[in-house]
Amino acid sequence: MDRLSSPQMSVTLRWDLAQRQQEGGRVAKTATSSSSKTLNASQQRYCTTNKELLAVVTAVELFKYYLTGRHFTVVTDHANLTWLRKFKQPE
Repeated sequence: MDRLSSPQMSVTLRWDLAQRQQEGGRVAKTATSSSSKTLNASQQRYCTTNKELLAVVTAVELFKYYLTGRHFTVVTDHANLTWLRKFKQPE
């Protein structure tokens, strides 16, 4: 299973693509790729939740050729995205 990690910052968004590999009896995480994006003036005014969502969408679009047809997990440290998953009808 592949993992996308996207810690959000105020001016730059950064994400990492990592892959889990079975080595003997243990699971190891191997970094596959890393990238970042500097926010423009308009994007810098986004609320924190929208910045975090922008990071996820941008990372998935960037790595789409690698992720297409695979199950993957988005890892984030942002509590609002956890809340959004439970929300019945997001806007």
